[in-house]
Amino acid sequence: MKPIPRVIIVDDEWIIREGLRKIINDNLPQYEIIAIVGNGIECLSLLESIKADLIITDIRMPYMDGLELMKIIRNKDLNIDIIVLSGYDDFRYCQEALKRRAIDYLLKPIDKNEFIIRLQKYALLSKGTNEKNSLQDSIPAETQKRIIGDIKHYIRINFDRKITLKMLSQKFYLNPNYLSQLFKKETGMNFIDYLTEFRIEKAKIALSDSTLRIADLSRNVGYESQKHFSAIFKKNTGLTPTEYREMVE
Repeated sequence: MKPIPRVIIVDDEWIIREGLRKIINDNLPQYEIIAIVGNGIECLSLLESIKADLIITDIRMPYMDGLELMKIIRNKDLNIDIIVLSGYDDFRYCQEALKRRAIDYLLKPIDKNEFIIRLQKYALLSKGTNEKNSLQDSIPAETQKRIIGDIKHYIRINFDRKITLKMLSQKFYLNPNYLSQLFKKETGMNFIDYLTEFRIEKAKIALSDSTLRIADLSRNVGYESQKHFSAIFKKNTGLTPTEYREMVE
């Protein structure tokens, strides 16, 4: 039999703390609430003497907020799962929570049914597995669009540099597989196809300048190898860069 998850609720609003306590006590008997506190300092003090499996914490609190609490818990290498609550639909908070390995992210006001479903799923899974509901699955739709918008903006500015999915996943604190799926969902294209198409369009514009060498042009649009650039260009347009230049001149 799996042990009952021991939970600490951390929120500076009394009504939120008590509301979460009531939801868990009334609907989730598979959980044991061992403490309810008002900020990160109180939580850390408790963790000196008691063991918790799950912390449900607000982001913004006086004295020590949820992000700082998470940072200290991770630095101490405590084996505690963390669910983050926030009234701020801002991807910056999602990024920071993900960076500190939160397992979920819920926006206030908390939807009671959604909260129950999330905790039921968590309780069914063994501690430490990769099956837990991930933070990324809970990122709001509008925030997902903002993420992809930020990535597309990054590509527009940095298309002449080396850009990989792994690099972007690290920059935006997202799992590479999740980022790949999200990019396809929001743009209808695979990441590499989008990047390639963007670079080819920039190359077409540059090819109207007959004084620019193909080797220099290829580097300007993000390809170190002229041979590689020419092969990609022909695959996408049916023409070599030279043939395209002759056609548009």
